[in-house]
Amino acid sequence: MDLTISADSGDLLLFAANSWFTGLQRTVTQSNYDHVAFILRYADSRLVYFESTAGTGVALYSWD
Repeated sequence: MDLTISADSGDLLLFAANSWFTGLQRTVTQSNYDHVAFILRYADSRLVYFESTAGTGVALYSWD
């Protein structure tokens, strides 16, 4: 499945980062994931996502 074709506004991406802190976070919360991203598709079909991390805070990234 090609995410650039099937993804749409409001979809969520679930992440499991590879660091000691996020591993600890997943252990404490008993979850497979440690953070999420929110997808937004513009009217011109560009795909972007909002992601929040401890290092950068909330940021908007192009899927490209």
